[in-house]
Amino acid sequence: RNFKPGGKISINHKDIKNVMATAHSIDVPMPLTSQLFEIMQYLKVDGHFDEDHAGIVQYFEKLAGVEVKKVNA
Repeated sequence: RNFKPGGKISINHKDIKNVMATAHSIDVPMPLTSQLFEIMQYLKVDGHFDEDHAGIVQYFEKLAGVEVKKVNA
């Protein structure tokens, strides 16, 4: 549950946006990259933009209605 920025979602979002623009300009489909960009866009809107990219798990948690927790062994 540590989403302190090391590699911010905002930086990844910017980079993937540039990749998608380049891919579209040369007519290269990027379906999985496009899906990842939309996940990051959701996290931006949901207030997680300045968190670490590990915070992508929060998208899937919300989608599944669960929270990933640390298990103490």
